[in-house]
Amino acid sequence: MPTMLENRLIQRQRLAIQEGWYGGRPRVSPHGRRKYSPYGHVQHLTLHHEPRPAPPGHDEGRAYLRRVLQEWRTTYAALSAADDADGGPIRRALVAAGLALADPGVDGQERADVYVTMSAMTPPRHIDRAIAMIARLPTEPWDIAKDGH
Repeated sequence: MPTMLENRLIQRQRLAIQEGWYGGRPRVSPHGRRKYSPYGHVQHLTLHHEPRPAPPGHDEGRAYLRRVLQEWRTTYAALSAADDADGGPIRRALVAAGLALADPGVDGQERADVYVTMSAMTPPRHIDRAIAMIARLPTEPWDIAKDGH
C-alpha cells in the first residue's frame, strides 16, 4: 500500500501526463466538439459550454503517447509501479488513446482525449470498464447545421 507521499507523487505523475498531452495550448470554444463520457454517453458541445483545451493532432498525439510509454518505467516509475499493482489500467488507457488516434478524423482525437483524461482522473478500478463503454459508442459525426446549434 503506497504511503501518502507516494500517493501524491503518483497523482502528480498522472496529472503531468495530462498536462503534457495538452502541451500548454490555450482553452478554446468547444463548439462542434464531442465529449465522451466514461459512463457511456456522448455530449455534443456548443458555444454555451466552457472553453476546453484542444487535444493535439494525430501525429503529435501519437508521438507524445509513444514518448510517455517509452519512459513509463523511468520517468513515471512511481505511477508505473502503482499501475502494475492495480493490473495496468492506466497504461491500457494510454495505449487505447494511441489506438484511437489511428482513426484519422476528429472522433479519434476526441476519444484519445477522453482516454488520456481518464488516465489522469479516473480511479484505476473503473478505467477498463470505461474504455469498453467508450469503445461501444457510435462514431458518426455530429452535423452542427442539422442540429441547429
